[in-house]
Amino acid sequence: MEMKKYYSISLKATIVIAIFLSLVSWQNTASIVEAEESSITAAIDDKKIEFNTPPYQKQGTTLVPFRAIFEALNLKVGWDSATQQVTGTSDSLNVTLTINSKNAYVNGNRVVLSQAPEVVNGATMIPLRFVAEASGGQVYWDSKKRHIDIVFNERLKLFKSSYYNDSKSLKHWLDNGYSVEEKYNGLTPLLYAAMGNAWDTLNLLLKNNANPDVKSASNWTPLLWAAYHQNDDMVKRLLEYGASERFVTDSSTYDLKLAQTRLANYLNNGSTKRSEKRQINDPYFVAPLGSTKAKIKSLVKTTLVKEESNSLLFNKVFTNGDIGFQYYTFENGKLVDVAHLLNFDSYDAYSAIDEFFAQLTRIDNVYGTDLKYTEVYATTSDQRTYESIYSNMYERYEMAIWLGDLQLFSRYEADGYRISVLLNFDDDSYTYSVFVMYDAID
Repeated sequence: MEMKKYYSISLKATIVIAIFLSLVSWQNTASIVEAEESSITAAIDDKKIEFNTPPYQKQGTTLVPFRAIFEALNLKVGWDSATQQVTGTSDSLNVTLTINSKNAYVNGNRVVLSQAPEVVNGATMIPLRFVAEASGGQVYWDSKKRHIDIVFNERLKLFKSSYYNDSKSLKHWLDNGYSVEEKYNGLTPLLYAAMGNAWDTLNLLLKNNANPDVKSASNWTPLLWAAYHQNDDMVKRLLEYGASERFVTDSSTYDLKLAQTRLANYLNNGSTKRSEKRQINDPYFVAPLGSTKAKIKSLVKTTLVKEESNSLLFNKVFTNGDIGFQYYTFENGKLVDVAHLLNFDSYDAYSAIDEFFAQLTRIDNVYGTDLKYTEVYATTSDQRTYESIYSNMYERYEMAIWLGDLQLFSRYEADGYRISVLLNFDDDSYTYSVFVMYDAID
């Protein structure tokens, strides 16, 4: 009975390797959403818009509930069921859209939309950018945070254009009387540009005599932001403009410590990246790919459960203290990949989700990265259905993963290898499974 169990584990590890290698191609056809940022957010002049139905993207266009966006823009809401038209009006503006039609009208002038309004789960969804720009707002999309900034306030546009690398708008505001030393939330435009990793606007601000040594209340400087983003060209440019190589004593946050480490790497080696690769000590990756079985057996200290000609199976203690397995695969006597596996009973979904997140945090801490993950839904409609039913992320993940409609996936490329993390549900063992795999970069 025990041998059958170990054989099943070995087979499962082999199967998950195939899953990892095929997941990238699957992502090309599945509905993929940045999971930590799966819910798209939007704000008008930094005031968050509340949506009762989650926004979503369709072929690059963000669609949002019409009533919420009209009301946030101070437009009077209208609905004509006979013509299937929604309207937003003010003293100077009349916007009309028709369900399933790409023809919209702004004060009687026709505009062709990139995506037609549609009804999803009873909610009428319309293109956000079109309505915001028709109302006179400037619209920016933050792909990393999956956030949309709609800006009306003229002074705020100075800072948002700096952050979003909109050099044309920034030049306009600088030419029209705004100073490079203006502050918003205690930050200058140069700090916003560095924070947004915005090369063009940072250079424009420096050329206009922006202070390269400005510091925020939390001790961030443009130079530290450039180092944090590992933008060596930006670090070099700031130094050329006189930024001082200062290190702050109050570096209580992990990100700030990381930025200072990367800046030290640059000053010592000419690159923010170089030294970090030599200092990595990952306990889940005890020997480099290409190592022999003998070396692996000498380094792994947990129980050897099973040995075959092309594999080794050991116990593994995971971040939560539970015992799982680590599976080493060899070809021609050389290590080609390492897979770690931990199973959770079907009633223990939350622990599986916590372990998935704990693995991402562990990788962040070891490799000095800011790892994101993706929700891989079977279809776009599955994603919208689950998000409309379950507002609690854990409940949504528990049900969607259990039914086989969702997997959580993340990947990080290290020095010569990649690390993949997967959470799914195994129908055969009826368990939630967390996998961590190391394999060579193609």
